[in-house]
Amino acid sequence: MTVEQVPKIEVLHPEVPAALGYAALTMSHDAYRFEGVSFSPNPAYEQYLRMHKVFVGTRGAEQLEEIHHQLKEEEMPRYVLTAGWAAVEAALVRTDKDIPERLALFDAGVGCWKKALETQLEFNASAPSWLVEYAAPYRSALDLAISPLLRTMIQGYVPKLVCRSVFEDCLNIAQANAVRINLSAREGHIEALAEHVGFGYECNGLLAVNRRMSATRFAIPSMIRSDSGYHHAQQTHDLIIVEQDRGRIVQLTPVEIKATVSTKDRMRYKALLVRGKMHLSVDGKFRAEDTLAALSATYEGTATLGERDIAESVTNRMLSMFKDYCAGECLGKVASGRSMTVFHNNAQVAANHPGLLAKVG
Repeated sequence: MTVEQVPKIEVLHPEVPAALGYAALTMSHDAYRFEGVSFSPNPAYEQYLRMHKVFVGTRGAEQLEEIHHQLKEEEMPRYVLTAGWAAVEAALVRTDKDIPERLALFDAGVGCWKKALETQLEFNASAPSWLVEYAAPYRSALDLAISPLLRTMIQGYVPKLVCRSVFEDCLNIAQANAVRINLSAREGHIEALAEHVGFGYECNGLLAVNRRMSATRFAIPSMIRSDSGYHHAQQTHDLIIVEQDRGRIVQLTPVEIKATVSTKDRMRYKALLVRGKMHLSVDGKFRAEDTLAALSATYEGTATLGERDIAESVTNRMLSMFKDYCAGECLGKVASGRSMTVFHNNAQVAANHPGLLAKVG
């Protein structure tokens, strides 16, 4: 990506309309130019998206390292975020390397996350509308917040102090996002509201699991390719529940969180499917902000009895759904059988929890 002084937005190849939006632009085969910036698509990004949405093995990690090197000098936030995730994932799975090498690769990935966050904030402030992603800076901030947990895992020991510190940082990000939800609603900004509400439910799912402060089982955001439906759509997921033992990943469980779920969603997703307004809420308190307020107050020690009940109900339900999902039949054909990411049949989850049956009466 290069910076140029350009007086107006211009599609250098007119067959690709500007209205496609940021995500589509980064996947297009055409060059674009807009107010002071021009960029051409990087094929490494498309290569990354075409990979299965599971943690890779050693061979895949080598490919990820190459993708990282091809994207790390880019300026487009989505490209740089991808460079970061490629390096972080490779560092987590490259157990054939020594720990200092893995940590160096991990830190390079985290550096890309920071760069992506800073650039997206600049885009959101002054770039054309199709380059704006309202919740993207919050998502990058959540990646950064979770990084100490993953770094200490590579080192072979996750201290309880790190679990607590990471939880507090994630909680603060969720609270900042809740402020944006309220502001977007007040301003009638529907697009921003939708992004922040969706992210809010995802944060609640992560916090519901991690408030147990377990060093051996915790939730993290999914890799950037896992949240994209361009390829391998049925593998799409928002969170990963990590089970680890002294730095060795035992199993990774994908979780897809939707505020509401259509029949099509029930049929499509192979990850553990969680309905935000149903499974991450209680009767009469369906907003993401309601559950977050209960989780926050409970952690801070200021909760009412009702708020404590909400926090416990949501956590117990998430862990119960996770247990039922893991008890389901392993779907080996969904992705590589060699991956630590395991997809299961959702039948037992649907039988024990409302709102997930594929056929609605």
